[in-house]
Amino acid sequence: MTEESTLILNPEKVNQIINRLAHQINENCHSEPDVYLVGVARRGYLLAEKIHEVLSKVAENNTHLLRLRIHKEDPVNNPAELQGDLSLLEGKTIVIVDDVLNSGKTLLYGITHLLGSSCKSIYTAVLVDRKHRRFPIKADFVGLSLATTMKEHIEVRFEEDGISAYLE
Repeated sequence: MTEESTLILNPEKVNQIINRLAHQINENCHSEPDVYLVGVARRGYLLAEKIHEVLSKVAENNTHLLRLRIHKEDPVNNPAELQGDLSLLEGKTIVIVDDVLNSGKTLLYGITHLLGSSCKSIYTAVLVDRKHRRFPIKADFVGLSLATTMKEHIEVRFEEDGISAYLE
């Protein structure tokens, strides 16, 4: 953490947000027999794991967890890779999870890859939405919506004592 970092979400607040996101996902998808949480590796997947833990306790449907790897610097020449076969998602409801939604580029490439599965529906969930879209993506489930400057950066840290988010 630099001197210019400002804590915007402490571990307690992040846990509250994770619980709220899980309950919102459950309310929205309760009639689906299966819901697949697809976490964008690395931090999106770690967040999806936490949401999955809560969903497994509160949801009556089957919740599944998959990892999606996206090469953020060059997604065009490095196709996304899903842990597991895309056919698993055929006719299913998917919630793609990432830590921070900034321009929308990462989620757009992730969704594009998942559309190859002939899924029933895709929702998006993020811990922090920065509102700096360059691509037509929105978050369906948002932990914190935050207006920032283009020069500022949100860093989500996964540490032993919990998850925190900083504005830098």
